[in-house]
Amino acid sequence: MYSIEIRSMLEKIILIVFLIIIIFPIVGLEENAIALTPAVGTISGSVVSSQSIGAPPPPSPVPTPVPGIFYVAKNGNDNNPGTEAKPWLTIKKAANTLVAGETVYVKGGIYKEQVTVKNSGSEGKYITFSAYPGDIVTLDGSGLNMEDWSGLFWIKKLNFIRVIGFNLKNGRNGVDVNGGSNIIIENNYIENPYHTGIKVGWDYSSNIIIDGNSVKKNSRSEWNEMISISNGHNVEVKNNHVIENAIGEGIDLKDGTSDSTIHHNIVEKASSAGVYIDGYMAGVSNIEIYQNTVHDSDTGFSTGSERGGLAQNLYFHNNTAYNVNTGYKISYWAESGFKVSYKNIVFSNNTVYNAWVDYSGIPLKT
Repeated sequence: MYSIEIRSMLEKIILIVFLIIIIFPIVGLEENAIALTPAVGTISGSVVSSQSIGAPPPPSPVPTPVPGIFYVAKNGNDNNPGTEAKPWLTIKKAANTLVAGETVYVKGGIYKEQVTVKNSGSEGKYITFSAYPGDIVTLDGSGLNMEDWSGLFWIKKLNFIRVIGFNLKNGRNGVDVNGGSNIIIENNYIENPYHTGIKVGWDYSSNIIIDGNSVKKNSRSEWNEMISISNGHNVEVKNNHVIENAIGEGIDLKDGTSDSTIHHNIVEKASSAGVYIDGYMAGVSNIEIYQNTVHDSDTGFSTGSERGGLAQNLYFHNNTAYNVNTGYKISYWAESGFKVSYKNIVFSNNTVYNAWVDYSGIPLKT
């Protein structure tokens, strides 16, 4: 009986020894394996992963092309696809290429070129020419062979076009819209045009917005307006700053223009009227002029009928004129052989100081 118990105890001891010899080293190896596995892409305290030690910086990401968005830059090439990574060199290339719904962003620099837009956009799908946000983009017409009365941006009988954020200098005109509809000219700076900063007409044009532009003409050449609209319909001229016109008016709606508004503009240093509405030959009608300011000019706000065209339904209200010779004027002047023609001209709630008021040729001191 005792021998049986002793043998049983020996078997248990052997089993325990077997477990110690065989199983424990395996556990130790697993622990070592876990300890020796390198951390990947992590930093903990002062321990840096083996992957980060000596690794080169990642390459700069290449901009992903966006369908319908194109770029022009001074280091570009017109044989490129026009992406941000591989831009075109000229704005002309964009003008010849873009179709409805597409946009080109032009990066900073001076571009010695005239841009003649070739294609129209469509409802809800404007073709947009824009300076790259934050960049100064200048089109300089000095020395260019430009057709007279054309513009550095020339839009002829096209629809749904936007021109945004450019500096336009030394052109025949800054922006010229000759016919077409649904054109937006916004936040451009136009300096020293030979004729006019922004011209709309002579062909029928409709649904035009001229918003937030600055226009300055600091040299004398011929009589002209800085923002000039003829034969325009549903035109809105707003938030613009006409800084100077050495010879001529600031903002002029004339000769066939109707159903339009002029508001929240500032005109200063105009050698003639700051805001002028002229029936000329074809007449003007249904124009509202409000909350504009004219100062340090010859005349604040004036009407005209230079070749007998009927000027009717003109409503001037809540405007301000100061430091001018004449604040508000219904002009009696017409070219030789013509008589002025007016109907329903209303001046209401306007402000004037340091100036005369001249209605129908009768000056009144106020």
